[in-house]
Amino acid sequence: MSVKTLFKTFLLNLTFATLFTSFSCYVPKSGNTSGATYLIPKRFTGTVTILLNQRGEIPPAKEGNRYLLTVPDDGVIKVPFGPEIVQKDPIFYLVDENGKRTKIELLYRTGRKYKDGKRAIIDLLEKERTNTFAMYYDGGTFNVPDLSEKVRMFSFIVGEPQNVNHLANLKYKKVFDLQIRY
Repeated sequence: MSVKTLFKTFLLNLTFATLFTSFSCYVPKSGNTSGATYLIPKRFTGTVTILLNQRGEIPPAKEGNRYLLTVPDDGVIKVPFGPEIVQKDPIFYLVDENGKRTKIELLYRTGRKYKDGKRAIIDLLEKERTNTFAMYYDGGTFNVPDLSEKVRMFSFIVGEPQNVNHLANLKYKKVFDLQIRY
């Protein structure tokens, strides 16, 4: 192989390497965030509603590659991003007044049972340090009269499984109230 051929091969490889590096800088990294971690006050019971794609909202803090969503007293969290963050592998913690976290389980997601039937729930109640769980983690939209677009949201219930019917009624009332207030 001549020096001229080697030089052309080198330049060609350098060009491809430069193009590849430049292209990869502009491709969005899909694995940068692996979901949301919810920090729920220990005494909180009721519905948590996450309003998505809210203009002007600052992204929440991150812990590792997960967003930390702290639940306020009214249970309404506004975030600037869409459902792709909150849909991925949610983690739930009850947080006491000293900041100590206790992980709680998600019993149901979008109408499907995460655990197998009542026996699994009873086993969880016996195994866990708390009888509080996150339940019915699902998404939806609601219309706002003054806006042409729908507001996207995710919500879930925090409470004891035996109170799920009452809490579910409150969940839908809360969404209705948010629609009126929005």
